Amino acid sequence: MATSKITKAVRKTAEVVTESYQKIEDGVVGGYQKIEDGVVGGFTKIADKFVDAFLTRDGETVEEAKQRLNAEQAAREETSRKAVEKRAAEHQARMAAGQAQIERIQAENRAMIERNHAASRTIVEASRNVGKRY
Repeated sequence: MATSKITKAVRKTAEVVTESYQKIEDGVVGGYQKIEDGVVGGFTKIADKFVDAFLTRDGETVEEAKQRLNAEQAAREETSRKAVEKRAAEHQARMAAGQAQIERIQAENRAMIERNHAASRTIVEASRNVGKRY
């Protein structure tokens, strides 16, 4: 089956549009990548200057200072994590002790109620037997 001139023209137009779209996409993505690289690079330069000016110790390079700061931060985070875990364990222990105390009090109350019921039954039975001869 022969393709008509219209079909050929439509295919050619589709190819041109697709190629144009791809060029635009590549330009936008490439431009964004350049902007991103510039921003990240600028931030890195500023951060390095700050570290160099305020956070380095005598004879320490910027990279060494960054590594030291990262290690110190990791140690602080680990200490904080352990403290949170300790507080959580202590809280859990207090909750368990409180629950045990609640259960003990409930058992005592049930026993007291049962004793009171038994005493009430005894009193009622005794009042029924008042005046009866044995």
